[in-house]
Amino acid sequence: MNPSFPSPTLPIIVVAVDVYQEAAFLVRQAITIGRRMGGAHVTLTHAVAPMRFIPTGESGLSFVDEELREAQEMLYELAETTVPPEIYLHVQVMVGSPVDAISEACASLGSSLLIVGTPRPRLRILRSVSERLVRRAPCSVLAISPRAAAAPVGNTVERRQEVVEAYPW
Repeated sequence: MNPSFPSPTLPIIVVAVDVYQEAAFLVRQAITIGRRMGGAHVTLTHAVAPMRFIPTGESGLSFVDEELREAQEMLYELAETTVPPEIYLHVQVMVGSPVDAISEACASLGSSLLIVGTPRPRLRILRSVSERLVRRAPCSVLAISPRAAAAPVGNTVERRQEVVEAYPW
């Protein structure tokens, strides 16, 4: 990870990371987009929902503190395994509702793009965080399906090429 802050002219891409999604795929997409933009600053962000009652664990830290520490460790591990050293990277873990915290992070950073994963199909009683971020984020949002993460890259490229050849206009 490059510790220096990038040029203010580089676009900022925020990747909202949820521990239950294919986060490495989202980060790789951010890197690819950043390279196509001529460089970018990538921020990996995760929101820990606040608890009304915060008991203290055995370590003396509240459960929220422990969850913050674990989330930060997870993001740094993700960064070490997926982000090349030439990419400007920042890790941010916040306490708050995911929609509010991530939207505020995008606004405060002046983000050009927010990348989020979409949830796997399930019984939908409430709208997903990604759906609410599409409506609320102060920047463009790229929502990526888990099916895209599971698809082999070669097959996707081949299918796109077939479409281009079939419809050349």
